[in-house]
Amino acid sequence: MKSAVYTVPRESKRPDSDLAIVPAVNVVIQLPQPSQPAIDVHNGQTVQWHWSSNFSVNFKPGGVFQPPSIQAVEQPDGSYLTPHLRVIGPPRNVTNCTYTSLPDAIAADADPPPPPPPNVVIVDNSIFPCATEK
Repeated sequence: MKSAVYTVPRESKRPDSDLAIVPAVNVVIQLPQPSQPAIDVHNGQTVQWHWSSNFSVNFKPGGVFQPPSIQAVEQPDGSYLTPHLRVIGPPRNVTNCTYTSLPDAIAADADPPPPPPPNVVIVDNSIFPCATEK
């Protein structure tokens, strides 16, 4: 009797329930937004913040993201972008974002611009199509 060994790709080792909640969507929030509307996100997707100045983002504890704060990293074009943060909150979970301006590495002697006003991130899976729909 012959036997064969099959290797299982790493991606397929993830549980089906985990795959079902990871939409292939990344939201990039351009700062500052004039009206700072609420931002609808979905459990499993990722979010980044982008601004022309150095900044950090703080989140209300117990909400939508871990860790409770994140700092932007300078990009080749001189703008700043945060790393991806995965949304971990259940539907209807809400968190407030607060931005802190940080001095730029090149212009350490200049005052940083005022941060944009806070905004609200809401986890709302009701408007996101199921992963199985086409």
